[in-house]
Amino acid sequence: MKKIFLLCSLLVIVSSCKTMDDNINARKNLSKCKYEFEKIEVTNIKLKGLIIRYVDFNIYLKITNTTNNDVALDRIEGKIFLDKHKTSNFKHKKFIRIKPGKSAIEPVTTRVIFPSVVKSIGKRPKNIIIKAKAYVSLLVGSGNLKTPVAIEVQKKFPIPYNKIDKEIKKRSKKILIRKER
Repeated sequence: MKKIFLLCSLLVIVSSCKTMDDNINARKNLSKCKYEFEKIEVTNIKLKGLIIRYVDFNIYLKITNTTNNDVALDRIEGKIFLDKHKTSNFKHKKFIRIKPGKSAIEPVTTRVIFPSVVKSIGKRPKNIIIKAKAYVSLLVGSGNLKTPVAIEVQKKFPIPYNKIDKEIKKRSKKILIRKER
């Protein structure tokens, strides 16, 4: 009976070590993948009169699996800067597996508050800077074990004032039409 118990225990330990080793290798592979913020997209603009209060953006992170194994992403956490002034934080908590040679594009939604930055620097900021960390986790059996492993991703985009100004212009026309009535 003891031999059977020892044999079963040994099999569980060996299979657990194999699973853990596979997951550690998958996470190492994740660090070899290619990470890139592809684009930002204005989704909503909040004005007070004709002054920008905040702008909601979708930020698109593209992850390309350059390895021969599946990789997994646990979450993304980041900060948004207008020029060099931090304006907000964002989190994206969606677990994703990416097959070898494939890419996944993950949209991250964030809100950027403008007035304090404009007041601080005395002018409209020119760039939106995204600094993020992509976190990974280990899969142990059916469980999920979070790890401190993170891959840093950063990109600077010009603020899409063409879209923002277009919306301001559209709303200013509505204000003028209301005043004329």
